[in-house]
Amino acid sequence: MINTDKLDWQLQEITFAATSLMLAVAKADFDEDPEEELVVVETIRALLEIDDETLDQLLIYAHTRTDSHDLTEFTDLVNRHYDDDDKQALLDCLWRVAYADGRIDHYEELFIIKVATQINLSESDVAASKERMAGK
Repeated sequence: MINTDKLDWQLQEITFAATSLMLAVAKADFDEDPEEELVVVETIRALLEIDDETLDQLLIYAHTRTDSHDLTEFTDLVNRHYDDDDKQALLDCLWRVAYADGRIDHYEELFIIKVATQINLSESDVAASKERMAGK
């Protein structure tokens, strides 16, 4: 766990990018399912020791930013701060959110593929991650 008392701007950017992309995949099917947002919240809580107020502020800010269809703001942050293992872990998180409602919508899958392409992950990375997360 990461102590938020020591959050620096870089960690804030990383957290913001991951949260925003997870929320965006939840919105990709045009049906904001509460189960999908719960997975986003649980994932962020698992990564950070974060109080409810800070988490709420992060979610509100990320929600407002994900209304744009331009992912480059988020994928540029990922490319700047994530190594390949971090990118793969993020891809797993995106699939976990998409699977939260018990199904993968075509738009969710296209969204994840688009993100993977923009963060320089291969088709085989996408397929392997999807398979890994299908059973979780």
